Amino acid sequence: MNPNPMVPMQGGGMGDGGPMPGSVTKVGGLTYNTAALLCYLPVLGINLISSLIWIFTEPKENKFLRFHAIQSLLIVVSAFSFIMLMVCGGVTLGFAAEATHSPGIAGIAVGVLSLVQLGFMLGLLVTVVVCMIKAYGNQMWKLPIIGGIAERRA
Repeated sequence: MNPNPMVPMQGGGMGDGGPMPGSVTKVGGLTYNTAALLCYLPVLGINLISSLIWIFTEPKENKFLRFHAIQSLLIVVSAFSFIMLMVCGGVTLGFAAEATHSPGIAGIAVGVLSLVQLGFMLGLLVTVVVCMIKAYGNQMWKLPIIGGIAERRA
């Protein structure tokens, strides 16, 4: 148990704060906190590439980095699934509007759907930024549901 919760404890396991200082990855020689941050970086697929690299190259004992890599992949899969659901909903609304000859109602529904998508994307951006900050700070910050799955798989 950490006597001072404001200062993360050092170690390699789950729940004890993060990796030992000076630890580096097998590929690229990055510090674990920098590598964990890259798992969440949503630019040009860097998060997917780095997450897969760390999952396949880092030993199972490196729970910190593996946790962040798996959690990042689960975020990407969840976000992609939600976006596809919204796209299918928009297409369905378009077909329904065409079939019923009521473009006004469909237009309102598509507008609401677009606002939901915008809210989701902003929430996703905030979540990813917080995950990046926590990972760089050597913290094991678990998201609801996804974090538990990542912790069990790490």
